[in-house]
Amino acid sequence: MANFSFLNPNASLAREPFVWKLFSLSFLKDFSFGYLFNALLIPVIVLIGLYLLRRLGRYYLSKKRSLVFLELIVPTSTNMSAYATEQLLTLFHSLAKQQPIYCRLFGYKKLYSLEIAASKEKGIRYILALPETDATTIKRALLSYLPGLKINKVEDYLSENSNTNENASKERSLGIVDFKLSNDYIFPLEEHKTLSEHDPISFITGNMTKLKLGEMIALQIVVTPVWTKTHRKTSKHIANIKQQIRDNLPLTNDINGSVSKKGQALPWTIIKTILKSIELLLRALLHAVVMVFDTKEDSHRFSSNKPFTGTDQENQSRYEQKLREQVKEKIERPLFETSLRILIQSNDFVDYKGR
Repeated sequence: MANFSFLNPNASLAREPFVWKLFSLSFLKDFSFGYLFNALLIPVIVLIGLYLLRRLGRYYLSKKRSLVFLELIVPTSTNMSAYATEQLLTLFHSLAKQQPIYCRLFGYKKLYSLEIAASKEKGIRYILALPETDATTIKRALLSYLPGLKINKVEDYLSENSNTNENASKERSLGIVDFKLSNDYIFPLEEHKTLSEHDPISFITGNMTKLKLGEMIALQIVVTPVWTKTHRKTSKHIANIKQQIRDNLPLTNDINGSVSKKGQALPWTIIKTILKSIELLLRALLHAVVMVFDTKEDSHRFSSNKPFTGTDQENQSRYEQKLREQVKEKIERPLFETSLRILIQSNDFVDYKGR
């Protein structure tokens, strides 16, 4: 038998078992909780320090970067296929991931800004803002993608517009509108194949005409590639969706609506759950009363209990199958984190609200 007398030499093992000795107060009287507190506090401080260092490094790199603004003069007639457009986006995706190791450690995101700026002096222009280190490669890729394209290096149109505002009216309305997704980003958007049938940019540029002196409208689309070094949470979500598709599991419950919409719908969901519970309780009580006072078996059945035909399940299965195909097609392509906003500056408040 093992000898545990080192815990208390004067105690008997039969009277005081080892388990009781282990958890007794006399065993802990010499233990200092300060050591335990320090042992837990030091890792927390280190983690917070690393997190702040990563954030500061990312902020420093974002301020240090130098941007180049390229004006793209598109030829009148263009006939580009959807495949060529996808290859151009793939180039952007791979080029943005080519960063030094210190940028990867800080989680720095390389950004590209695709902009449409309109003013009375300059007209409607297509502007591409990108890091100076990628300017040469992007220019060659764009010229190969769209022959006849002209690329000119220009200044930031916001600084140019600030100079013309001195001669414009002092009463101006200025606003910025940010667009958010109404559903999960996993849901597919419009396919590139339909661009040959209609041009969605024409609806935007149609509202950028007939501007007055000092007025400006700008559409800005800021993109950065999604990859594991900078988008760990997003990459994990995509990996989970892929696993559900491989396991043939339903996707509706996981990607049905954005997080904000789910939070707004939470109170109504709780109310519906309570009402449903009350309904089930009343139905059970009614069924019990009927069974007590009616001896005829199966004489009373709820009219809502209809035979199950399986039609609803078949429709749900078709919807899930179509959804899985669309989601799978999207997440297998290079994805971008995208921010979309519109800047409107007008001398007339009524015209500002209308645009």
